[in-house]
Amino acid sequence: DNTSDALKPISTATDVELSKKASYVNTFTALALLSPTEGEVFVCVERANAKYIVQPASYTALAGDVTFANVKIAALQKQRRLSPKAFGGVGNDDANDTQAITDWLSCGYSEGDLGTYLIDKITLSTDVNVKSSSGFVIKARSAFDTTTQEGLIEINSSNVSWVGGLLNGNKNNISSNIRSIATNKRKSLLQLTSCTLGEISVSAKDHFGHCFLLDSNTGGTVSLYCRDSAYNAYLDRNEQVTFENLVSFDMTNVINNNLDLFQDVNAHVVHQIRNISSPIKNVFMSNIGVRPGRVFSSSTVFFNGFTQSTCFK
Repeated sequence: DNTSDALKPISTATDVELSKKASYVNTFTALALLSPTEGEVFVCVERANAKYIVQPASYTALAGDVTFANVKIAALQKQRRLSPKAFGGVGNDDANDTQAITDWLSCGYSEGDLGTYLIDKITLSTDVNVKSSSGFVIKARSAFDTTTQEGLIEINSSNVSWVGGLLNGNKNNISSNIRSIATNKRKSLLQLTSCTLGEISVSAKDHFGHCFLLDSNTGGTVSLYCRDSAYNAYLDRNEQVTFENLVSFDMTNVINNNLDLFQDVNAHVVHQIRNISSPIKNVFMSNIGVRPGRVFSSSTVFFNGFTQSTCFK
């Protein structure tokens, strides 16, 4: 756990005491219509039972807080990990949940719950600590329809741990005019750059580019899983990162049926020599539509430095 102390949740004992004092309100809209006094505690059922405490007049609202009819503000409490729903996320595979997921990731102690959250591009430079349950999905809306965007979620210069959940590239709804080597190359679902890593273990599917891009990170252990996509991971200039698992199923990156337009499916390690003390320990690939690895352009050998057996099927 590499989350800063300031972002850690309140204790279980404190959480229990708050629950005893709290007034329960069904919806966030109904909560905002109240005119409470300082110190009152509320629980919003609609927002995954998020807790709020009414603050002094000098308090400045933060993401996820509630402003009441009498202009007082209640601060969202970090009771254990917070769901995207605590920040207004819907997760119905229809609503635009970009702002909710942005605020959720930025809170520093996040829990992914059941639901599919549609988002556009998100860029963060705050600590991120995610643990997700089965059935939690973040899905691209239309974030790759321009050539200027790289990662769907870009996290820069932060402490990052992310365990569980699925990133969905929604490739069937992506404009076909950008499906080429030059533009696919760095369009990832999760991009981590210059971060200090804890544990990273994430799955991805249905993406036309690299599912994951890790560049210039330090420390941590990483496992990346992808399915029904073009490429797994683009790894460059990482130091003392242990890549435990790179796993790919049902991959194809042939573009417009042109067998000359493809890149490596699994580990695209650009200039592997720049990855310092960062072994790739296990690789598994099944049902790969094209060659699993290829030296492309100025890149060095992609499959170099495995410390355990590799299985290709």
